[in-house]
Amino acid sequence: MENDLVVGAAFSRQPRTLAVSTGHAFAGRSFVQAEELSGCELIGVDSPASARWRAAVAPAATPRGRPIGAGPRVGTLQEGLPLAAGRGAMLLCEPTAEYHGRRALTFVPVTGLPDSTLGLVWHRDHETARVRAFARALAETGPIEEHPDGWRSRGAARVGRGLRRGMSRAKAVREPAARLRRMRPPRRTRPGR
Repeated sequence: MENDLVVGAAFSRQPRTLAVSTGHAFAGRSFVQAEELSGCELIGVDSPASARWRAAVAPAATPRGRPIGAGPRVGTLQEGLPLAAGRGAMLLCEPTAEYHGRRALTFVPVTGLPDSTLGLVWHRDHETARVRAFARALAETGPIEEHPDGWRSRGAARVGRGLRRGMSRAKAVREPAARLRRMRPPRRTRPGR
C-alpha cells in the first residue's frame, strides 16, 4: 500500500458480484467464474485512487493470467453503474450491489475471486487521537466472523449469539455499537487557558 496511508483492521468481507446490463450474456446466469471475466471489459476507477484498489476493482487479468479488457474509467460508483448498463461490466461487493440496484442492471455472483475486504485506512499525516482510539476499538471487536444470516463482519458472532439468547435484533446489534459510542474524544483546550 502507499507509504502515506495506514491500514487498520479489516471489518467486513463480502463476496464479489458483476454488474452487467440485463441484456448481457451473463445476465441470466446463477454465477460467473473468474476466468470468464476475460470476455468482459471491466469499468475501472480513475485516480486518485490507489493502484492497489484500482487493480482490485478492475483487474487486468484473471487469476490464471488471461487478460481482461479495460472498459471506461470513472470517478464514482454513480458514474460507473449507468455505464455497466450498456458499455461494460463492473465488479462490486454483494452489499453494494444490493443497495445500488437498478432496473437496467443484473448482479451476478463471481466465483474464484477473493472476497472484497473493507478496512479502516487513514492518511498518516492526518492521524489523530480519535483515529487511533477508533482503530483500537475496531481491532478489539475480534476477528471477522460469519453471521447466522450469511454476512461476515467483526462482532457478527456476538450479534448471532444475542439473537439466539432471545434478544431483539436491534439490541443484539446495539450492544457492541454502544461500546464504540462510549469512547470520549480527548478534551481540547484553548491556548492560554
